[in-house]
Amino acid sequence: MNIILDTHILLWFLSGDKKLSQKQKSLILDGQNTKFVSIATIWEIALKANNGKLDLDVSLKKFVESVVENNFQILDIQISHIYHLSKLPFHHNDPFDRIIIAQAIIENYSLITNDIQIKKYKVKVM
Repeated sequence: MNIILDTHILLWFLSGDKKLSQKQKSLILDGQNTKFVSIATIWEIALKANNGKLDLDVSLKKFVESVVENNFQILDIQISHIYHLSKLPFHHNDPFDRIIIAQAIIENYSLITNDIQIKKYKVKVM
């Protein structure tokens, strides 16, 4: 299965946060699954670390290296994602979440998230 991690899920997984459910952790650790992190997630983390809303224990470069070392593939934003994003209803106003939703829908990937607003979209939520 192909899965995309929402930003908070990635942060919880990498930090070992207990907010990550056992099911979510199992999906991420399952070697049969291909795991993706949107470039939008990296962008969001960079912005939040820069404005003080997120305390990264390492540099952004080291953080991204950790993402890759954990066998996550970085999913670039394609024009097809943007086209789909432009048609999404505004159940969710966060631009980072909206592009991740569009990516999951267009690529037909499951999205691991705890964000209840995302469940209002036609996306497979885990």
